[in-house]
Amino acid sequence: MLEAKGVETENFTMKKLCNTLSLLYLGAVILILGLDQTSRSEFPFLSLLTTFSIFLFVPFILIGIYALWGHSRVSWGAFFVGGVLFLVSHPIFPQTSFFTNVENNTKLEVMTFNTGWNHSLAERVKVAIEKQPLDLIALQEASPEQQTLFKTQLHLKFPHQIYDPDGYGIGLLSRYEIIEHEWLQPPTDSRLMLHALIEVEGELVNIFVVHLLLPQINFNSTVGLPTGLSEYWQAQEIYFLQQKAKEVSGPVLLMGDFNMSDQSHTYKELSDSYGDAFRDGGWGLGFTFPHQQSYYFEQAGLDIPLPKPMVRIDYIFYDPELMIQQADVQCFSGASDHCALQARFVLPSGQ
Repeated sequence: MLEAKGVETENFTMKKLCNTLSLLYLGAVILILGLDQTSRSEFPFLSLLTTFSIFLFVPFILIGIYALWGHSRVSWGAFFVGGVLFLVSHPIFPQTSFFTNVENNTKLEVMTFNTGWNHSLAERVKVAIEKQPLDLIALQEASPEQQTLFKTQLHLKFPHQIYDPDGYGIGLLSRYEIIEHEWLQPPTDSRLMLHALIEVEGELVNIFVVHLLLPQINFNSTVGLPTGLSEYWQAQEIYFLQQKAKEVSGPVLLMGDFNMSDQSHTYKELSDSYGDAFRDGGWGLGFTFPHQQSYYFEQAGLDIPLPKPMVRIDYIFYDPELMIQQADVQCFSGASDHCALQARFVLPSGQ
């Protein structure tokens, strides 16, 4: 009898400990997400942490397993709240409804694709592109070899092609006529941005193709580990892009490698004004980078294989004049260290 009481006491103590840890972890996640919304600039480490905030939710799987095994209402509650927080911060379902009566309306199939420069084979990139039912493609890091291949072997599918004069690999392949275009130089003196005006079945659409700067990761010089992330220069580019987009008339698409996660404040700046094609029309997390890569972090002495994309950095943003119908991430083997993002829009005349 004493032995049974001892086991019962031990089980009670273990349950209490697990419940306490579940609540403490839930509280820590709520605190991190709350500080990220209110005090991100004061705590640079939050910017780095929340870039990969999806991994903060992995322990909730263990909490759910314990709740099921231990029949704990407290842990069930922590698991449920954690699940709600995850779905709010990382939506995995389309945010807009599926549209009806658009079968006969004018549609625009677009893709943004960082083709990886030296991380890819030009022939594989070309094959990946030509198999897709696309009207236009926004390019980043298109190498000279890729550009030559596109010009010579994709000219029938995309007769209108533009590439930046400074050799950054930014370009646009279009099935439709490009009425006019201009190259924009951000105040950060970084990569050029392309603004092109295309005519689609009588409708004029503004296309902006960008490849933003990387956020600056700060390291501790003693231990070589990251201590924070600065989005300052990215924010300058975003502001410049928004001002240029406001100057044009007609529907706008902002496409490219934005080098920002969907948890960043620079993302919020854009998504407050424009729709996010994948979030509104796609299923899942939409991760696009890195694709089939391994990274060696010299300062920390770490070689980390990353078999699956871990973050969203490639986007298609659109204004309310366009209607998103569908969006998908396309990962092509050997074609790039990025996955491509593809989207289908309905033009204003079809609404």
